[in-house]
Amino acid sequence: MHAKPYIIIMGASNSCLPGGLRAGLSQDHVIYDNLSIGGSIASSKIYTILKHKEKIKKADLIILECNLADVDRVIYKDINLNECIRNTCWLYEELYKLNKKVLNLLLVNSKKNQVEVYIRNIHKYLCNKYGFNSIDMHDYYESKEILDFYISHPDPVHQIHTIMYNLGKNIVDHLEYFKIPKKNIKLTNPKFYFLTPLELHPNKKLKYILRKHIIFQECEVYRVEKDIQLKFPNYFYNCILIGIHTYIEDLTIRNWMRKRQSYGSLVISNKNKTIVKSAACFNTFLDIKEEFIIDEFSHIRFNNENLPISENSFMVAFEDNKSSTLDHVDISAFLLADQNGKFDFSKEIAFVKNNDIFVDEEYDFSYLVPPVEDYKSAIEEYNFRMDPIKLAPLQNQINTLNTQITNLTNEKQKILVEKNN
Repeated sequence: MHAKPYIIIMGASNSCLPGGLRAGLSQDHVIYDNLSIGGSIASSKIYTILKHKEKIKKADLIILECNLADVDRVIYKDINLNECIRNTCWLYEELYKLNKKVLNLLLVNSKKNQVEVYIRNIHKYLCNKYGFNSIDMHDYYESKEILDFYISHPDPVHQIHTIMYNLGKNIVDHLEYFKIPKKNIKLTNPKFYFLTPLELHPNKKLKYILRKHIIFQECEVYRVEKDIQLKFPNYFYNCILIGIHTYIEDLTIRNWMRKRQSYGSLVISNKNKTIVKSAACFNTFLDIKEEFIIDEFSHIRFNNENLPISENSFMVAFEDNKSSTLDHVDISAFLLADQNGKFDFSKEIAFVKNNDIFVDEEYDFSYLVPPVEDYKSAIEEYNFRMDPIKLAPLQNQINTLNTQITNLTNEKQKILVEKNN
């Protein structure tokens, strides 16, 4: 390792939020870099590896966190389960090729369904295959019978900051114990490409914007608006479009729902099909759900015609059946794959659906999960002591109101008696 170990995390929203995991990983004796995008899944991490390859080459540990986003994106039909598993298998091989220590975090999921099980299973299966380290918080919570307690609060997707902070700190304190990957694993991935809109032969000059945000990496984007058309170079014919990184921002919009309702849409066409997909006012990576093969007719343009949306998009809340409420989409880059590698993962899919999978003991670092069962006991004890104190003013108000009701009822009865006499 370097004088100061260099840690990189590629995660989703739990890796972005201030005060939790990212704060725990930001200890003085390490160098820490965050390459996360909220709600992003495996395809986004492949893109991140290509985009930030110079940083990643220097890493001593790469942390992966995306199982919650995987589940949500499948449940909400942004991508289907088979594609999600395919992309996850691709990602693990790309991570393996880096020859770095890798740690996968399986966070606590409130979705109690088979998709959640299959997603965790594929991550655990691949950790065993490649010799990656794993921390399964979800399994730890289940084994301690505290899962329902910790998913009962208003934001169960994001665990309490103190827990996530201490998890991050425990990871930093145990860097030397994480295992290096296995050797001589057969490589079967297609070749991936990272292209910016400038490389897609725009028919007009594109507006360039440098997005800066305290949570995210700086991001260069190019605005696709009316009359702009992007066409893929010949070299990429027969490649498949896997996803698009968009980053639309409007600092005047503070309300979360209003951001979701602020979106533009793209028309993605080739000789045989047209896909219409929207991007909301966030930093997001959009997976292309339908297979899209690039040919000589392929192009991307803004949806001026208000064509109906053909695919769901992460975080978009459609308003009055409008395909766009903005007049542009800001694009950072595209992720492509050639067709020379493995695309059929039916065996892996069948395996994770039909087996209980456990991470091999040497790669299982779930003991680094903080003592959340003790935290639960402390919270319950605090509530037991404090609830009567907190409720006392309310109880006094109730007693006062009950007294007033009783007095009014008695007065009414007295008046009726006098009236009858």
